[in-house]
Amino acid sequence: MIWRRAIKPALASLALAALCLSAAPAEAAISLVPTWIKSDPVSKSVRLDVAADWNDNNATGCGNLNGYFRGSVTILIPEGWRVTIDYHVIGDRHRHSLMLTRPYDPQNLPVKVSEAEAVDGIHSRNPIEGLAPGDNDQLHFTSKTGSYWLISAKGTDLITGVWIRLDVKDGLRKAELQFNDDWVRRGHPAGRM
Repeated sequence: MIWRRAIKPALASLALAALCLSAAPAEAAISLVPTWIKSDPVSKSVRLDVAADWNDNNATGCGNLNGYFRGSVTILIPEGWRVTIDYHVIGDRHRHSLMLTRPYDPQNLPVKVSEAEAVDGIHSRNPIEGLAPGDNDQLHFTSKTGSYWLISAKGTDLITGVWIRLDVKDGLRKAELQFNDDWVRRGHPAGRM
């Protein structure tokens, strides 16, 4: 009988959690400033530290960016700020690159991309071949209002999910990370914080 008493409160808690999640407005996104985003409002600059293959999230899909993949997060950056991305390939199995592109249709991704698809030529060295595990690069640009993706353009990385979103908006006071609401609701493991 102890088993039944323990189960009822547990089921009630699960039901309450499910009700809260289903009742939350769809627009309610979770935002925070992780350790890998450093904003300097005085100089209007932001530094991002992005690591390919940060953990095993999407390991079957060949990689992630700071543990995130398939647009699970959006980096929000104020318009007109100087952006520096320190990029590292830290895994030991795959080559990767980093490229800033316009958004694609997630339901109709190209199998491969070309270097010409980089917005304003913003990409790491050898974007199609990728950087070897342990290699680093740095990207610099001034943010312009719009929606973009950060992708690995190496081989078929884009179609296997190695991409996250980056939005530049006027009126922001700092850079931050916004979680895709669906990602959080499905209980995916967190990436780098």
